[in-house]
Amino acid sequence: MSRFRARNRANGSAQPSDAGKRLLGSGRIWPLQSSFSSAYSPPSPKSWLCWSAGECCGSHCRTGATHRGLAPDLVWLVAELAVSPFVYLLQRTILSDPKDETLRAALASWNHGYCPACGSWPAVAEVVAGHRTLRCSFCSSAWELRGYACIYCAEAGEQFVTVAPDDQHPERRLEACRACAGYLKTIDLNDLSPFPSLSISDIETTDLDVAAMQQGYQRPALKEFGRR
Repeated sequence: MSRFRARNRANGSAQPSDAGKRLLGSGRIWPLQSSFSSAYSPPSPKSWLCWSAGECCGSHCRTGATHRGLAPDLVWLVAELAVSPFVYLLQRTILSDPKDETLRAALASWNHGYCPACGSWPAVAEVVAGHRTLRCSFCSSAWELRGYACIYCAEAGEQFVTVAPDDQHPERRLEACRACAGYLKTIDLNDLSPFPSLSISDIETTDLDVAAMQQGYQRPALKEFGRR
């Protein structure tokens, strides 16, 4: 499910994306920025990509869509999908083979449920050969956690359960947490989805989103990160 749709349900209104700001360096820290050398400088925010990824005003998007008889969340989703290829290439360029030793160590030790590149929650968890890999809903980053617990609140006890809503498809599951009411879609695959297919996989599993929401679970709003 799109980051925007999750945030829209959590907050009740369309909001501009903070994830693009974090990834492209618009004054807010990246999730990993506090972990690696201060000598490593993020890309300059003075670009159209930075604006399109998160600095444009959500209220303008909502107003413009409403005046044209369009659903604001749909307009934002289309805009997000249009920008995501550029953001994916950016995070791959910066993080696929980092030269900074401290950054490389921070990536290797990352053990949070939100994306190390842009701070978004994952769209799905893809399980390949027993490895549970989280896939970012915005920039498609992939990372693993060391333990099996709720990605939102780290609950690992009886309140954290994994269920298959459809007995005919046990490879498509929900991780549901009663402690924080959050959920995550999990699918078994032979290989990790390439970037262009991740959004399709997310849309194809919308029935899991519906099943979770019918039971009172939801995707939380994006995490907020402080300024330096």
